[in-house]
Amino acid sequence: MSRFFAYGCSFTKYYYPTWADIIINDVDEGYNCGKLGSGNQLISQRIHETNAKMKFNSDDTIIIMWSNFFREDEYSDSKWNCHGNVFHSKNTFQDLEYYVYRDCATITSTLQALRASNANVISTHINNPYIDGLLLEDLSIRPVLDLYKEWVTPQTKTMTEQFWYPGIETDKTRPQYKRDGNWLIEDHPLPLEHCSFVEDVLQYKVSDKTKALVDEWHKKISALEFKEYDRIFESPKSIEWIV
Repeated sequence: MSRFFAYGCSFTKYYYPTWADIIINDVDEGYNCGKLGSGNQLISQRIHETNAKMKFNSDDTIIIMWSNFFREDEYSDSKWNCHGNVFHSKNTFQDLEYYVYRDCATITSTLQALRASNANVISTHINNPYIDGLLLEDLSIRPVLDLYKEWVTPQTKTMTEQFWYPGIETDKTRPQYKRDGNWLIEDHPLPLEHCSFVEDVLQYKVSDKTKALVDEWHKKISALEFKEYDRIFESPKSIEWIV
């Protein structure tokens, strides 16, 4: 590939190397355009801004890991504020249908726009909306999902399908980290789980040097208790965002 671009939320950009960073470590030019807590509005905005700046072409590979539908991205005070899941937010809560309508349309229009670039685009999600119990239980939402199914259906097995299991949030065998004075169990995919996703799902052969990086980070955070994350993991190249 000529250039590699990755988009998503904290499953893509986190405090340690993710699936995106693993691929980037093996290519000549790669960009992790993810942002912690972001919803699909911000993901779409970053895709369009990157294209405006760098002009996607047929030699490029773009992998998008869409977040879940129930997130709010707000642009205020000259920056994006990602409030995360609306169920845990104090911000305005809309009907569930609103978020599904909004994100299905956003994903569809973004992928349709990318067609013009002829880039190799892989569209996946952190979780599959077509097997998400919350979405399927609401009969008013199903027609919307069916309408946009051609574009919204993940093209790969999702990250959640790959690594998540019942009780992960309380599994004390997983690493624990400190945030705001509280110890929390790490329920994001761990470095080795990201590596497995790259090789088993994305079918990308990870080099030995990158596997060594993954092993190093996995050991670093696999101690049952460690300090607060001090900074987000950064790949060598970055894009300076206008907004």
